[in-house]
Order: sequence, then C-alpha cells, then structure tokens
Amino acid sequence: MPVPAGPRVYMRQAEVAARTWASEARVPRGAAVFFLLPEDVGGVPAPVARRALRLSGDIDVRYEHQTVRDLILWHYLAANPTEPNCEWYLRSDGDTYVNLSRLLQRLACFKPWQPHHVGWPKTAWSQLGRFREANMRLYLFGNVVLNRNLLSRMDRQQGFIACLDALLHDWAGQGMMDVILSDCIFKTLVIWPEFLGDDAEIVGYPFKSRGR
Repeated sequence: MPVPAGPRVYMRQAEVAARTWASEARVPRGAAVFFLLPEDVGGVPAPVARRALRLSGDIDVRYEHQTVRDLILWHYLAANPTEPNCEWYLRSDGDTYVNLSRLLQRLACFKPWQPHHVGWPKTAWSQLGRFREANMRLYLFGNVVLNRNLLSRMDRQQGFIACLDALLHDWAGQGMMDVILSDCIFKTLVIWPEFLGDDAEIVGYPFKSRGR
C-alpha cells in the first residue's frame, strides 16, 4: 500500500487500515500487508511503521506524481522476487477495505504458471505515448493484483523502467496510476486485464476521511 507523506490524511488512512482489516491479527495465513513509505517521512504511527517498506531513493513526490512511485515499486517487486517472496501482489489505497480471505479464494482460481493482471476493468484513453484518436484501453480501477509470472516477464523486458521513462517524457510524471499501469503491461506484454468477480465481496470504501 503506497502512502504519500502529505497531506496527513493519507497517513491517517494507512493507520486505520493497519488497525482494522490489515492488522496483524486479521491478516490470514499466507498473506502479508506492507506500507510503502518515502525514505525521509517521519511521524509514522506504530502499526504502520512495523510493516513499513522503504525503498532506496523513494521520496515523496505528492499525490499528483504518485504514479512515479508506483512504477518504481512495481519495478522493485519484479526485480526482487524474494523481497517479499509472494505469488500475488495487490496494490491498494489507504481508504480501501480489503477482504483478504475472500481475495485469496478468488486468486486460487487463476493458473499461477500464466501471467495475470486482475481486478475490475473499466475503459479509458491510453496515456503512455500521448493520446491517439480511438486508442481506448481497458484498465483496472483502483485495486490491482499482479502475479509473479507477469512480474518476471516485465522484469526480463525492463517494462516498468521503460514506462517510467515514457511517463516522465510525455507527462512530466503525472497520470492516473491505474490507467498507466494497465497501459504499461499491455504495451510491454500485450496482456489484457482480467475480471476478479463481484467487487462488493472483496473491497469497500468505509474509511474515506473528509478532513485534511
């Protein structure tokens, strides 16, 4: 779960998640939750700090450039298959509730020896490479799950690095993180997003904060 350093609402959302569905007592066997924090961020609540993931060179770039941090994270996971060692990787936001037990049940239906990019598809204009007429693509809205097979293929082609370079060149690092990720995977591997089933059984948004 990437956590921007500011506004503080994002850290509060991460703390709520760490104390509820993502608490160590409620995370099912075979799953783990990590909070991606910028290297230099301070004032981290204890439940978040205990499972913090900090990457070298990862600095806070504010929410409008969060896609840059996302691509760096996906590249790290692709290039380091044992840190952490997982078959599936979910990217979610702090204002989202995730039923991890039900998610694990759904993921067991997918063949692990094939590349998978799963979630809840919507449509949007392609962003990498600038807009082109009639270039509409599927993307996974909000929450996305990638498996190790797909990440290994992306690593062999340095796909996330190439997409990060394109994002910085075309849009100065700004863009919708979920659209950019699906775009990146399709442009690199020509793999379409897959449907994960009824989202109401897996995700909800009860922890949205109105304050800043």
